[in-house]
Amino acid sequence: MNSDKVVSVCFILTSNRRHETYEAILRCLKRIESKMGLNLKPLTIICDFEQAFTNAVAKEVYVFLPQTIVTGCWFHFCQLCYRNAQKLGMMKLYHDDTELRELLRDFMDLALLPIDRVHEGYEILKQRVTTSSHTKQLDTFVSYFENEWLNVFKPSSWSVNQSTWRTNNHAE
Repeated sequence: MNSDKVVSVCFILTSNRRHETYEAILRCLKRIESKMGLNLKPLTIICDFEQAFTNAVAKEVYVFLPQTIVTGCWFHFCQLCYRNAQKLGMMKLYHDDTELRELLRDFMDLALLPIDRVHEGYEILKQRVTTSSHTKQLDTFVSYFENEWLNVFKPSSWSVNQSTWRTNNHAE
């Protein structure tokens, strides 16, 4: 199969979001693959940023599919950043103020940088925030970004710079 094709292998609805549930689903998929005589070796698996699912996929992939790249979905990354800005009450400013809107979008665009340049880009954006007319409003967002996207999820899980497919939204 060509690497320029996207194939949704399955859709699964669950009643919870627990790590154990996702591991059971992945084991079940492996049994089905074996039973049907399939040889599924995806080049890339694109995940949203649900920690339990990401951990389960990473664990299984590293053991059984070491050549497969697991990466985050840029659409979901941007959506989570945008939702945080909403939660912080920044939407009026986001819509009315070009400077603030561009700064928030630039944080989302860090995912387009090569992994080894993300921290440098982040530091540049942090500096721009300190000289912004919206420093107070943006400080909480910067803390969120650092905690969530530099500490919990590492840039290697959300940088889409080397990805042919940057989103899993085509499957939704």
